[in-house]
Amino acid sequence: MKQESDITRPQNTSIPLDAGVISGRYLCDILEDMRNCHKTRNYSYIDALIGELQYRANRMEDRLHRIQDITYFEKSRDELKNEITELEKRKMNYKKK
Repeated sequence: MKQESDITRPQNTSIPLDAGVISGRYLCDILEDMRNCHKTRNYSYIDALIGELQYRANRMEDRLHRIQDITYFEKSRDELKNEITELEKRKMNYKKK
Protein backbone atom coordinates (compact mmCIF):
# COMPACT_ATOMS: atom_id res chain seq x y z
CA MET A 1 0.00 0.00 0.00
CA LYS A 2 1.18 3.44 -0.76
CA GLN A 3 1.19 5.99 2.03
CA GLU A 4 -0.72 9.09 0.99
CA SER A 5 0.10 11.50 3.81
CA ASP A 6 1.41 11.66 7.35
CA ILE A 7 0.49 13.59 10.45
CA THR A 8 3.73 15.17 11.61
CA ARG A 9 4.42 15.69 15.30
CA PRO A 10 7.02 18.05 16.81
CA GLN A 11 9.54 15.20 17.16
CA ASN A 12 9.47 14.74 13.36
CA THR A 13 7.91 11.32 13.73
CA SER A 14 5.00 10.44 11.53
CA ILE A 15 1.87 8.46 12.33
CA PRO A 16 0.47 6.73 9.25
CA LEU A 17 -3.11 7.59 8.38
CA ASP A 18 -3.53 4.31 6.52
CA ALA A 19 -3.66 1.36 8.94
CA GLY A 20 -1.87 -0.83 6.37
CA VAL A 21 1.29 1.28 6.53
CA ILE A 22 3.73 0.37 9.28
CA SER A 23 6.21 3.01 10.42
CA GLY A 24 8.50 0.63 12.31
CA ARG A 25 8.12 2.31 15.70
CA TYR A 26 8.22 0.32 18.91
CA LEU A 27 5.69 0.60 21.73
CA CYS A 28 8.43 1.96 23.99
CA ASP A 29 9.10 4.80 21.52
CA ILE A 30 5.43 5.74 21.53
CA LEU A 31 5.34 5.65 25.34
CA GLU A 32 8.44 7.86 25.43
CA ASP A 33 6.67 10.38 23.20
CA MET A 34 3.75 10.30 25.63
CA ARG A 35 6.12 11.01 28.51
CA ASN A 36 7.53 13.95 26.54
CA CYS A 37 3.96 15.24 26.04
CA HIS A 38 3.47 15.21 29.79
CA LYS A 39 6.90 16.65 30.52
CA THR A 40 6.37 19.61 28.18
CA ARG A 41 2.64 19.85 28.97
CA ASN A 42 1.98 19.78 25.21
CA TYR A 43 -0.97 17.42 24.87
CA SER A 44 -1.90 18.49 21.34
CA TYR A 45 -0.96 15.13 19.79
CA ILE A 46 -1.66 12.78 22.73
CA ASP A 47 -4.80 11.40 21.04
CA ALA A 48 -2.77 10.39 17.99
CA LEU A 49 -0.18 8.69 20.21
CA ILE A 50 -2.87 6.79 22.10
CA GLY A 51 -4.37 5.66 18.80
CA GLU A 52 -0.98 4.56 17.48
CA LEU A 53 -0.20 2.69 20.70
CA GLN A 54 -3.57 0.93 20.67
CA TYR A 55 -3.17 0.02 16.99
CA ARG A 56 0.28 -1.50 17.56
CA ALA A 57 -0.78 -3.36 20.72
CA ASN A 58 -3.78 -4.83 18.87
CA ARG A 59 -1.53 -5.98 16.03
CA MET A 60 0.84 -7.56 18.54
CA GLU A 61 -1.99 -9.43 20.28
CA ASP A 62 -3.37 -10.58 16.92
CA ARG A 63 0.04 -11.88 15.88
CA LEU A 64 0.47 -13.76 19.17
CA HIS A 65 -2.91 -15.44 18.67
CA ARG A 66 -1.98 -16.39 15.11
CA ILE A 67 1.29 -17.92 16.29
CA GLN A 68 -0.61 -19.88 18.94
CA ASP A 69 -3.07 -21.11 16.29
CA ILE A 70 -0.27 -22.09 13.91
CA THR A 71 1.46 -24.05 16.67
CA TYR A 72 -1.78 -25.86 17.50
CA PHE A 73 -2.44 -26.74 13.84
CA GLU A 74 1.13 -27.94 13.29
CA LYS A 75 0.84 -30.20 16.33
CA SER A 76 -2.51 -31.54 15.09
CA ARG A 77 -1.06 -32.09 11.63
CA ASP A 78 1.87 -34.05 13.03
CA GLU A 79 -0.47 -36.19 15.12
CA LEU A 80 -2.64 -36.91 12.08
CA LYS A 81 0.40 -37.78 9.96
CA ASN A 82 1.53 -40.23 12.62
CA GLU A 83 -1.96 -41.73 12.74
CA ILE A 84 -2.00 -42.10 8.94
CA THR A 85 1.39 -43.78 9.00
CA GLU A 86 0.19 -46.19 11.67
CA LEU A 87 -2.98 -46.98 9.72
CA GLU A 88 -0.98 -47.59 6.54
CA LYS A 89 1.25 -50.03 8.44
CA ARG A 90 -1.82 -51.86 9.76
CA LYS A 91 -3.28 -51.95 6.24
CA MET A 92 -0.09 -53.52 4.89
CA ASN A 93 -0.20 -56.15 7.66
CA TYR A 94 -3.81 -57.03 6.76
CA LYS A 95 -2.90 -57.37 3.09
CA LYS A 96 -0.09 -59.79 3.96
CA LYS A 97 -2.48 -62.11 5.79
